[in-house]
Amino acid sequence: MNQSKHGYHRRETAKTSNLESNGGGGGDYMLDLGASFGKSTKSSVADFTSKEFSSDEITIELNDTKMSNKHNQQTDELEDDNEDDNSEANNPRRGRPGIVVFSGGTAFNSAAAEMASPIAGGTKVWHVLPVTDDGGSTAEIVRVLGGPAVGDIRSRLLRLAPGTTGEARAVRRLLGHRLVKDSDDDTNNLETTRDYEHPLWKGVSAPYRSIIRAFLVHFHTQVLQTHNGMRHSQSNPPFDFTGGSVGNFFFAGARTFFGSLPAAIFLFSKVAGMPSGSRVIPSVLTEERLVLGAVLKDGTRIRGQYNISHPHPKLPRRNRVRSKSDASHKQQSSAQRDRSGSASNLGHRAIHPEPNPLVLDAIANSNCIVFGCGSLYTSVLPSLVLEGVGEAIAQLDCGATPVPKVLLLNGWHDRETSWSELSDDGELVVKRMDATAFVEAVVDALDMGGVQSGWYDNSDLGDEECNDSSNPLPLVTDYITHILYPIGTEIEINERSLCDFCSARLTQSQRTEGKDNQRTPSKSNRSTQVKQIKVIGVASIPANKCSEGSRSGGQSYQRVFDPRSLVDTLLDLANGGSGE
Repeated sequence: MNQSKHGYHRRETAKTSNLESNGGGGGDYMLDLGASFGKSTKSSVADFTSKEFSSDEITIELNDTKMSNKHNQQTDELEDDNEDDNSEANNPRRGRPGIVVFSGGTAFNSAAAEMASPIAGGTKVWHVLPVTDDGGSTAEIVRVLGGPAVGDIRSRLLRLAPGTTGEARAVRRLLGHRLVKDSDDDTNNLETTRDYEHPLWKGVSAPYRSIIRAFLVHFHTQVLQTHNGMRHSQSNPPFDFTGGSVGNFFFAGARTFFGSLPAAIFLFSKVAGMPSGSRVIPSVLTEERLVLGAVLKDGTRIRGQYNISHPHPKLPRRNRVRSKSDASHKQQSSAQRDRSGSASNLGHRAIHPEPNPLVLDAIANSNCIVFGCGSLYTSVLPSLVLEGVGEAIAQLDCGATPVPKVLLLNGWHDRETSWSELSDDGELVVKRMDATAFVEAVVDALDMGGVQSGWYDNSDLGDEECNDSSNPLPLVTDYITHILYPIGTEIEINERSLCDFCSARLTQSQRTEGKDNQRTPSKSNRSTQVKQIKVIGVASIPANKCSEGSRSGGQSYQRVFDPRSLVDTLLDLANGGSGE
C-alpha cells in the first residue's frame, strides 16, 4: 500500500474464492475501490391486479400506483421527478433551488426536517445516504436476512415525515417505536406489537394498518423461515427482536418482499407521508450486503462500520482511521455460518461500487452540494468514494455563479476525528483533526472516484499505477467552496492552514496543466490564482437541547447547528447569496 501526502491511492485487492451466500442469501462485499463492481441490478414496482393479502402475495395501492412482489423492474416513478422538476433540469438555478446532501442517518436529521418544512419554500432536497450501517437493530436484520443496511434510510425518512395530521403523527409514532430491551413485558415483542389491539395502532386508519401490518408479518415470516433453516449456536443465535425498530422491521419486510431497495423507499415514503420535494436516495443500488472497511495509520484493517467507530480495546491506541474506503481484506475472514448451519470461510471481495444513477442525476441538477455533519469516515465519506461522484461534483458549475459546495463541521470531536498517540518520550498525547484535516479527508475521498473512473491524472499523488487521463488534478475549491461551522465548535479552524492546503493542491494541478484538457471545465485563472474556501459561522444551540446531539453524547457545553439558521444559510447559498 503506497501512502501519498494526501492519503491512500493504490489499492491492494484481496484474492478470494468465489463468493458464497451468507445468512440472508446476500453476498458479503467489502466496499472498496480496488476491483470492479459492474452494473447494479435495478428492480422496483410494477402493476399487478390481485387485491388479496397473503403471506406469499401482496398487492397494495398508494396514489394510484400498484405494487407487487410478482415483478422486479424499475419504473419511471422511482427514476424521475415530476414534470416541473424536469423542466428546470437545464438550468438548476431557475425555479426552486435543489440541494444534494451527503450525510448519515442521525446528525443531519434536525436540519433535514427543517428543510422539508414549508419554511424552506418548496426546496428540492436529495438526501444521499450510505447502505453500510451495521449497528443496532440494522445489524441484526443484516446478520439474519442479509441485504443492504436500511437503518440510516429509515431514520431520515421518518424525520422527513411532516406529522401535520393526527394520522400522520400516529404512523410516525408506530414506525419510530423500538421494542424495549431486556423486557419481559409481552407488549414489547413484535408479535404483540403487530396486533391491532396494541396502543401503538391508535389513530392509524384501516388502510394504513393493513399495509403496515402486512409487511411486518412478511418480515416476521422471513425471519422464522430463515431460523428454521439454520443451526443455532452461541456464535449464531436466533434473531433478537429486543431493542429493534418497528420501522426497520417494516422497511426490511418491504425490501425483501419486492426484492428492491428503491421500491421499499417508495412505499415507506408514501406510508410515512414524506413531502414530494424531499427524496431519499441510497448511495448504491444493490440487494447484497455491503461492508465498510478502513485502513489505520499502521496498515491495520478494520471491517464493519461499528468496529470503525468503536475501536476494539485490543487495538493500539496510536492507530486512527486514514481512509474508510480502503477496505480490502487480505486475510481470510473468521468462520461464518451459511443458511444450512455449516461452517464456511467466506471470502470478502473488495469492490469499486458504481453509485446509484440517481445520485449523479441529482448532482447534475443541483445548485448546492452539502457534505453533512456527523461521523466523517462512516457516514459522509462512504458515498463520496464511489466512482464518478468526485468527477460529477468537480465539474458542476453554473457559469458566472459557481455552485456552492459546502462542508459542515461538527460541534465537537468524536471517536473518528480524535485519537491518542504515544509521544517520543512515552507520554500519551491526544490528537484531534482540525478543519483542514476534515477538508483533506473529503478531497481524498472524492479523488478516489476520479482516479477509478480515469477522469484525471493521478501521477502526482504518489500512485505507481496512474491512469492516462490528461485532466489536471481538481482544485480544492472544485470540491469545497464553503465551510460552515456552529459558533462555539471545538474544531480548530486555521484559515492560513486552509490557504496552504489550497496552494499546495494548485501546485499539484499545475504539473499536468500543459496536457490536452478536453474534459475539465475551463478555468482561466487556475494557473495563477489560489481560490480560497469561504468560512462562515452559523448560530448554534447546546447539544443537549437537540435530539441528535443528545443521542451522540453531546453535553450542555457542546454546540450543534441551530437547524433553522443552518437551513437559512444553505438556502441563501443555493439561491446565489453570500450565506452571511
